[in-house]
Amino acid sequence: MKGLLFSLVVTFALMFGFYYAVSQGHLAFPFSKEQLIEMGMPKEQAKTVFKKKEINFEALGFFDTIHYYIEGGFRGLGTLTGLSYKLIVVLIYLLILPMIWLVKLDSKTDFHWFKIGYVAVFLAIFFILKQSVADFAGALYDKCEALLHSLAGIGLPYSMVSVLFCIVIPIAMFSVVSMLLNKEEKISNPY
Repeated sequence: MKGLLFSLVVTFALMFGFYYAVSQGHLAFPFSKEQLIEMGMPKEQAKTVFKKKEINFEALGFFDTIHYYIEGGFRGLGTLTGLSYKLIVVLIYLLILPMIWLVKLDSKTDFHWFKIGYVAVFLAIFFILKQSVADFAGALYDKCEALLHSLAGIGLPYSMVSVLFCIVIPIAMFSVVSMLLNKEEKISNPY
């Protein structure tokens, strides 16, 4: 239940970030053709999505719509906090979410080496690369984006792979895995 609550909080934070970016004029709503190209949409697709300054959501597609609005939310949070878009994504997906999962796993197993090991590896990589926090986050983000693009090479569009890895899997990790861990606990202790 806590994991699902956290997923909702992150979702509302993204929605607030998106709203803030739009209300302050940092992000057009609906997106302009130039903003979608800046966020990585191919020019040919951007030309078919926009017709006379209007979005053709059928041409954009379900996963593209989710992908670009979530990315807009992260960019809005970046504008709100003064942090870079890449740093916010790395903090959420490579530090905060894995730490929450590992803390949950450690609490179920009474074995605290998972979270300690993860933080140690994360800090070791940071200190070995000797980069600023922003440069380190940018390098990690670029590697993760390259991985998602390579997974998209198997026939799935990049936006679908991005939505699956950044939205569906975290929600599944929080809700399904939490329910399975709690179910095992209830079976072993029926009272």
